Amino acid sequence: MGLEQWVSSAAGALFLALGVLCLVRGARSPLAPPLAFLCITLFVYDVLEVARNFTDDPVWDFLDAGAAALVAPPTLYLVAAFVGKRRALRVPLVVATTYFVGLALVCVSAIVVPSLAWFAGSDAWALAMLGGMLPTFGVVPFLLAQHARRAGPEERARTQLFAVAFVLGVGGVTSDLAAIAGAVAPRVAAVGLLIGVLLLGALALRARVIERITGLAIVNAIALAGLAILGHLIVLEWLGDQTTLMVLGAVAVTLALLAALRPLVSTLTEERERTRHLATMGRLSAQMAHDLKNPLAAIKGAAQFLAEERRQGRSIDEQDAFVSLILEQAERLGRVVDEYQRLGRVEAVLAPVALERLAQEIATAQRAAARGEGIEVACDVRGEVGVTQADQDLLRAALENLVRNAREALVAAGRERGRVTIVVEGGEREIVLRVEDDGPGMDARTRERAFDDFYTTKATGSGLGLAYVARVAQAHGGRARIESEEGIGTSVELALPRVVTAPR
Repeated sequence: MGLEQWVSSAAGALFLALGVLCLVRGARSPLAPPLAFLCITLFVYDVLEVARNFTDDPVWDFLDAGAAALVAPPTLYLVAAFVGKRRALRVPLVVATTYFVGLALVCVSAIVVPSLAWFAGSDAWALAMLGGMLPTFGVVPFLLAQHARRAGPEERARTQLFAVAFVLGVGGVTSDLAAIAGAVAPRVAAVGLLIGVLLLGALALRARVIERITGLAIVNAIALAGLAILGHLIVLEWLGDQTTLMVLGAVAVTLALLAALRPLVSTLTEERERTRHLATMGRLSAQMAHDLKNPLAAIKGAAQFLAEERRQGRSIDEQDAFVSLILEQAERLGRVVDEYQRLGRVEAVLAPVALERLAQEIATAQRAAARGEGIEVACDVRGEVGVTQADQDLLRAALENLVRNAREALVAAGRERGRVTIVVEGGEREIVLRVEDDGPGMDARTRERAFDDFYTTKATGSGLGLAYVARVAQAHGGRARIESEEGIGTSVELALPRVVTAPR
């Protein structure tokens, strides 16, 4: 086995190790799934690249060429996730995936359609690959440059690291394809991928893609990946002239690897989902406990007074006020429970609401809650607002959630002073409720997923906050939007129709 095969084997082992770490230790970062997918795809490609050098059977050429084509879509998906434009680039992602999957199918089809055997690995295949890669990846430098311009210093450094890994990986493959197509170009794909995986590993650590990572976990992942590569190499060396047995042996090694990983991945996945569920329940129960505490305290106080009156031998016939208080507070408890059921379903019950007064009430309450945090909570009314049809309870819960999120972000950033503003802006067709802060802001990846259910960057968060805000806006027939830049601040707005005839 030559130097190039050893380099490919080393790169494959590192890709597998990084992919495993992303799978079992992947944090809430939206980069974890696409990075794991890309790493596993590149591992398969590297294994097939080495395998085709152990035998003259063209089947391995077909598989290797097909695997090479399948590397492009997850690469583009990782770029889109990194710059926070998965939704904006949905169409290019579908087009690129369709093209390269079709190219891979043509290559693999040669196994059963001999007339296609000439294509895989030929100059025509190389030109087809370049024809897809150049338009697909030609926009990546512009995306990364635009992302870097809008990012803070730390994210800009991560972007530079990602750009170097992209250039080395894709550039090395492009150079090899150009050489296959007949151009004078060096064959440096193996070296480029090896350096690229090292840079991607550094990026994963720097961007906190992997959580609770330890040196031992890294060593274990690399050791597992090394054993997988070694197992494949042993199978290839012993059975290199027996294609069928070699395929079966490689499949057996792969299945053994998957069997070893499955319990670990399953356990960690269940643990993560259980943690999220418990966090959600904890947050909801804490809020409900707060809302139930006051009426329970009133009932307890009234009951204790009546019991003391009886103990002292005094009649309670004249204490109708306390009996009425107990009944009123019991009814209030029932309303709280009913209200939580309705709020949980986000069912809007429309009634006239003075949004200006609602915003001022929330600002006053949150200003008191922020006392001692160094955070100023203000209310800014712009334009003619008046009264509109809306669900006051839902809007109150949504705005309180946004203000609380803003305060928590400022406190977590260690700001000695900060400002949160509730803006109410009236227009001809809609009224906009917006919560602005001058906090640390969000990076593009967090901003894109902010409204997703269960997505949160907080260790104790439920991920229901902004998703709930979006559902409140939709229940009123409106929309929710977020703008945020690192180091500048965040703005989340709910745009409501001025007159809503029915909830949606």
